[in-house]
Amino acid sequence: MFLVPRLKAKYYGDRVDGTTRYRDLIRAELHKGAVIVDIGAGRGNSRTAVKDHARLSIALEPSDAIVSNDVAHARLKANGYALPIRDQTIDGVTLDYVVEHLEEPSILFSEVRRVLKAGGKMILRTPNLFHYVTCGASLTPQWFHDVVVHRLRAENGREPLWPTYYRANSPRRLRELLDRCGFRVSIQMVEAEPSYLAFAAPAFLVGVGYERLVNSTETLAILRSNMFAVATKS
Repeated sequence: MFLVPRLKAKYYGDRVDGTTRYRDLIRAELHKGAVIVDIGAGRGNSRTAVKDHARLSIALEPSDAIVSNDVAHARLKANGYALPIRDQTIDGVTLDYVVEHLEEPSILFSEVRRVLKAGGKMILRTPNLFHYVTCGASLTPQWFHDVVVHRLRAENGREPLWPTYYRANSPRRLRELLDRCGFRVSIQMVEAEPSYLAFAAPAFLVGVGYERLVNSTETLAILRSNMFAVATKS
């Protein structure tokens, strides 16, 4: 285990990690002084927070985890399927690892479009269904997540996982749904550091090899771990 930090420093010490790339995308796409809603914000992630960039940042979350969120200007306990926000009042919406948990993604996307101003943007990060980690997760029975993964997260002081459906988690499907809901869509396929394999040095090295391979050519972009999408209200 002690070898992994040294391997990270060796292979990724001078590279920008995936979360930083997502944060930078938000700040590049949404102007300073924007009104931004983070749907599915949970307890908050200081690394992707936009409190210093937005005029008003709102953390929105349906669970009680929202009470611990201190990285936004305001907190709102609500469901993304029925946003308690007036039409055309928001500059930007972010969804960080939320889309994979949506049973009805089109409903949420339509709600986001309703509250966005003309030209407003929804920026999201979500796993790619064709990556080996997501494939493994999608094939794992729910009882395993309930019994094992949820317990491990609770022991580490993190809220339980939401069920995953992966109903908008291929580039083609995500583009189709967003286009149908009235968005212009740009999707980046991103494979950054293999943090999901950091439990052991041999596994991490396999992840490094995979990362180098799928980033070597756009032909293999479909096998990268994450989709970063910018959806602009048409």
